[in-house]
Amino acid sequence: SGPDGPRLKRARRTTGGPRLLAFAGRGYISAIGSAKQGRDMTTYASKTEELTAFLNEYIHCIDDDRLEDWPEFFEEACVYKIIPRENTERNLPIALVYCDNKGMLIDRVVSLRKANVYNLHYDRHIVSNVLVGEGGDGSWTLKANYIVYQTDLEGESMLFSTGKYDAVVVANGDGHKFREMVVTVDTYAVPNLISTPL
Repeated sequence: SGPDGPRLKRARRTTGGPRLLAFAGRGYISAIGSAKQGRDMTTYASKTEELTAFLNEYIHCIDDDRLEDWPEFFEEACVYKIIPRENTERNLPIALVYCDNKGMLIDRVVSLRKANVYNLHYDRHIVSNVLVGEGGDGSWTLKANYIVYQTDLEGESMLFSTGKYDAVVVANGDGHKFREMVVTVDTYAVPNLISTPL
């Protein structure tokens, strides 16, 4: 204490800690695990930018109706699943769409083009809050939120689906491939048949 009464102790500045986040390009990546492992954050920032660009290419492929190219974003042995949030929360495995290899994805596109009857429309995705993390065996996890609007041939636009992506991505040559893509939709109640990929 001093002549003017007790002195307030100056708060000690701290750095790091569990709230430390690094911003990289168009996504965010947690610095917790990397700091503990003593990894260079530049690597994580670079990987976040790469995987965000990969996800953007994937989304544009769907929105541009280049569905024949869509399976090429996946490994031969892969999982693509669309599941309602209600089922996830109750640990129920039932999915709206389930494909466990690239061949099934190709078959789905062929059926869509030649056999299925569905409402013709244009898709438009809005993707946000990209989060990248390190997985096992050299893979990376990729999480993001999405909103999908659909516009029919009469020009009417409507909100079709909201939800999130939980993906596992692996390096493939000079690019990347999805090993797993789980699309969790916020509700069972979608206005129309889920025909095109989400």
